[in-house]
Amino acid sequence: MSPFLKYILVSLLFFGLLTAISYRFLNPRSAGKAALSSQTEARFLTDVQLLDTLYRSFRMAIKGTDLSALAQTKSNLQEQLDAMQKRPAEATVLDTVFRRVVRNYKFLILVNEEAVANQKEIVAKKQAYKDQIERLTQDNQFLKLQIATMQSQPPPPPVARIK
Repeated sequence: MSPFLKYILVSLLFFGLLTAISYRFLNPRSAGKAALSSQTEARFLTDVQLLDTLYRSFRMAIKGTDLSALAQTKSNLQEQLDAMQKRPAEATVLDTVFRRVVRNYKFLILVNEEAVANQKEIVAKKQAYKDQIERLTQDNQFLKLQIATMQSQPPPPPVARIK
């Protein structure tokens, strides 16, 4: 290939790249597209705020003792997450971020449920250990009483050997 053809080819590629870059950054966006983008952002923000509120109420219900409130808040959060996940994708950056947010909330639900289960196991083990300590303490006191009783009695007479 001659140097002249190489020069022409490189020049065409350079100007094509320059045109694509200038079109990308200098092309004004249409008003309809900007309005749609702001609507998408507003919907994204309200959905995330709703998820955050539902998640906070779920966390408060986990810390409480009312099982019906826990079941209610969990079902509300799961229902909202499922509805938002089934929403049609628009292939925007916000949609991708939102899908990740939904996935993260679902993961947080599992983590919280696992933490509660672990906490319940810890409380049950702690109670079992307390009961065992109490039982062993009572056994120890009983043995000390028996030792004191045996020590207060005179020693038994020596046994005579039979020849």
